[in-house]
Order: sequence, then C-alpha cells, then structure tokens
Amino acid sequence: MKKRFVLVQGYVSMDNDTLYVENNKHNIVQDLKSKTILPIIAGILLYNIIQKQKFNSTIETTKEIILLGFQWLGLIVIILIIAYLIFKIHWSNKIIINNLKKIEIDNSDDFVTEMTLTTVKNREKHMEFRKLENQLEPFLEEIKKRNSRIKIKYK
Repeated sequence: MKKRFVLVQGYVSMDNDTLYVENNKHNIVQDLKSKTILPIIAGILLYNIIQKQKFNSTIETTKEIILLGFQWLGLIVIILIIAYLIFKIHWSNKIIINNLKKIEIDNSDDFVTEMTLTTVKNREKHMEFRKLENQLEPFLEEIKKRNSRIKIKYK
C-alpha cells in the first residue's frame, strides 16, 4: 500500500522499501533542451561526419583533421549528456529507504519546512513540506517504521 504525502511542488509516495518523488514543477526550457535540441544536434553532427567521410575519403589538411576530431568529440559529449539526463531523472526520483543514513530538517521558515535526505553514498535529496498541511510528522513516522537506523537532525 502506497502512502502519499504533499510537498510544496509535487508529492512523495512511499512503498514498503522505496520513496518515489513526483515533481509538479516542469521546466519547459529544460525539457526541450534534453528531449529535442540535444538529439537534433547529435544527429546533425553525425550526418556531417558521415558525409565528410563519404565524399572525402582522404583527409588532406590539418584543419580538416582538427574539425573532424572536434565533431567526434562534440558528438560523444552530447550522447553522454543525454544519457546523464535520462539516468539522473530516473535515479533521483526513486530512493530506497534502507539506504537512507540521515534526515536534516530546517524549520527556519514560517511557511515551509525544508528536509534533506542523505543516503549511505552521501547523495542528497531536498524536499519542502508546507507547515499548514502537517505532512512532515506523518512522513517521518512512516520512515521510522521502515528504517529505524535513520538519524533525524533538527536545525
């Protein structure tokens, strides 16, 4: 049975062993960059490299060698960026509860409580709960039920 808690921007739901963070905040510019512009640029670079190698089977000048090298380097970097964006989005929104090491809670704001989850590998996930909705305490109780080793620290 999944329990669901309301964040400032989105929701966090909880299974027996996993936290799932669902953000309602969509950045259109970032989505366009990661989903359309980078693959288009990668396709253009690959097409350009293939066309140069078809028609110019011999590379004659140093300038052509350097340009071809930069195009290959650019293509590799774009492919790595796309892979990073795909895997980062998947990994950062799914947290295994048993891998959590500590929770830091900052109550300095009047309307929002900021919480930072830290895993065993020192990866951090920041979440914000509204104080008016009283979602923080039930969330912490559910986390404590599933992992009693978590250290909770209030700032």
